[in-house]
Amino acid sequence: DLRPDQALMVYQKLNLTNTERVKVHDFIEAIMRMKRPVQGLDVAVAKSLMRRLILEVEDLATNSVRCQDCFRGIAEKLREVEVVDAAEADAQVATTESRISRISAMSVVPSAKGTPSPPPPSQPPTPLTPTTPLPRTPLPGAAP
Repeated sequence: DLRPDQALMVYQKLNLTNTERVKVHDFIEAIMRMKRPVQGLDVAVAKSLMRRLILEVEDLATNSVRCQDCFRGIAEKLREVEVVDAAEADAQVATTESRISRISAMSVVPSAKGTPSPPPPSQPPTPLTPTTPLPRTPLPGAAP
């Protein structure tokens, strides 16, 4: 006895690409497998496939990070800039703006000899923006 919801579940499991097509042979095999009692070998195969899938996903993630670093290095060399993370650039801008505000808040104090120290600049330094090139740092594992 096969319930319609079980047949639908088998179909949905086999329709991974959402093409609305499933091979008849695969569908019948899946239905027959579903009606058999679960065997230890089935569980072992499923666990083995899952472990291999997890390892492949981890390798893919590692390789994608390496590719991103490589492409960033190429873009930096071609454009003669340093590509930084947006959050890192925002933090650097905030730090620079904080330093500027502390410098602006300083008062002129006469020196020990009685001559006043030089006045602060008329304009504060230009704050660092994300478009301002930052000092280049070599990428890990990259040639200088």
